[in-house]
Amino acid sequence: MVPYIRRRVVDQLGWVNDTEFREGLAVCQVVPGATTMQLAGWIGLQTGSVANAGAAFVAFGLPAVTLMVALTAGYQHWGQTAIVTAVFAGLQAVIVAILANATVLFARTSIRASRHVSVAAGAAAMFALDINPALVIVAAAATALLFGPNNPTTQPVPRPSGRSHLRALLGLLAVAAAGVVVLAVTARDWQASGCS
Repeated sequence: MVPYIRRRVVDQLGWVNDTEFREGLAVCQVVPGATTMQLAGWIGLQTGSVANAGAAFVAFGLPAVTLMVALTAGYQHWGQTAIVTAVFAGLQAVIVAILANATVLFARTSIRASRHVSVAAGAAAMFALDINPALVIVAAAATALLFGPNNPTTQPVPRPSGRSHLRALLGLLAVAAAGVVVLAVTARDWQASGCS
């Protein structure tokens, strides 16, 4: 979904520029959870307020949840029929095509220099060898650091405005609040189950 979101909000609507999008995506990838859901919320935050972030988060996630509930219910009732088996086999082919297209779109916008190719190829090889994703991220970051800074001829990133700082602070506070809620619920569940 990330390349499709980028094309819509950067190229078509111009809600954020490419640099802002990349920075927002990086933050969303660090935060545990579904990156695309968080990215939708971040874009809502960038375009207005915390309410926009919540609306974007719900609007992005609700159709997927509804579709999955409907497919699960349908599969539970008719999953063994030939037509449903054929439909799900067809869906697998469609998903592979969508992922392949998204990979190409993502590569076009993210891989712009030989150093990017090296990092991406190394990460792909590590994933193919079934190496822990956390180690892949650390290795990719170390490799990027070894290559040195980006091309110095690139345009400097503009300084964020005071409003951008406020949005970033609100975003961090929202993430921190979500973390506190998750920790509180987890601690309560552990206590209820008798774990220490």
